[in-house]
Amino acid sequence: MKTFALLFALFVVGCSCHEVIELNCSRDLRTQIESAPAHSELVADPTCQWTVRKMIRVRRPVTIRGLHAKLGSGIGNVPLMSVQSEGFTMTDFEFIGNVGTVAFKDREPLIWVTRGGFSIERGIMRDSSQNGITIQPMKSHQYDIVGGVVRDLVGYSNARDLVSITGYGSGEAVARNIVAENLRAYDQIERGTIEVTDGAKDVFIRDIYAENCFYAAALQDHDEFTPDSGAHVNRVFISNVIATRCTFAIHSEAFIAGHGDITINGVVARACKNAVLLDRMNRLVLSDVKVLNGRNQSTQVDIAHAKYVTLRDIHFFGGVGRSSAITLRQVEKARVFGVTLGDDTKFKYGITVNATVGKTKAFSTLEFDSTDLEAARNQEIRYYRFYGDGS
Repeated sequence: MKTFALLFALFVVGCSCHEVIELNCSRDLRTQIESAPAHSELVADPTCQWTVRKMIRVRRPVTIRGLHAKLGSGIGNVPLMSVQSEGFTMTDFEFIGNVGTVAFKDREPLIWVTRGGFSIERGIMRDSSQNGITIQPMKSHQYDIVGGVVRDLVGYSNARDLVSITGYGSGEAVARNIVAENLRAYDQIERGTIEVTDGAKDVFIRDIYAENCFYAAALQDHDEFTPDSGAHVNRVFISNVIATRCTFAIHSEAFIAGHGDITINGVVARACKNAVLLDRMNRLVLSDVKVLNGRNQSTQVDIAHAKYVTLRDIHFFGGVGRSSAITLRQVEKARVFGVTLGDDTKFKYGITVNATVGKTKAFSTLEFDSTDLEAARNQEIRYYRFYGDGS
């Protein structure tokens, strides 16, 4: 009997069993979530929708399923939900923001994730005044965010990104080892499906779609940082991106040098103004890109201020482009393979290489192979020297 009692006690202590709690539609959602015990599973009736007027703080590892919630009109300066515990899981949800009812300075994401080990899947986010999900360490704690998954998410008409992955400050805390896959965004004209910025590292992004957005995927920093800060974006892997009627498929808005180890493979830009702009991204590999019916007469693939660049299998079909299909600005040690201009393109130049007068090392460190640029109306490859910094 004593042996049985001892074994039962050990089972209770070591048991990973969790309590299943049905969320009550008539009770305050914030109270129910914040009072839930660690490792419990909270299940919502999909016919219920809660209106949230105070931020929900998740401070224990819990699982939430089937939640439908809306941030109250005019509620600013707080997200709908702040995840402040490791091991958070949420699936099969819909969050609605209050875009247009709060001032610009009061915008916040629907979900702010501040700790790692999370899994957020099968959700819809619409009308956020800022991002759908922001993955960023909290200023007051400065823990790194290590590990996490966002998957099978759709965003509609959010003011900024569906998902933003970012560090805090100039490297005081970073977000790393994050997986983002099967994300779609529609009608987000200021931003797009996903951005990686300000010190995020070891990020794996795949199966991204954007329609009527500013971009599908972006690599960014903010110009208040210095080149010796820790705000660099490093080791980012992006694959299988489709952008339809966007300003860019892939975009970077970088101000500091030092970003690097960026691999982008499998991009289709359909009727976008421009296909790719990547600035200050060293050790860059861009491959398997198809530009279909580009809507801007300027360069479609623009790579600037970078070293150790590989461009491979870049193809152009149709469009109104009349400048250069690819421009390399202040790029050193670049290899370009397998660029093709379709017969229905109208570019003056296939590839333009720009370098400042007196700094033409870029010209001698380029390698071209297996290119088909005969459709260029003026010149297949143009070398252009100019005065200035090349920006």
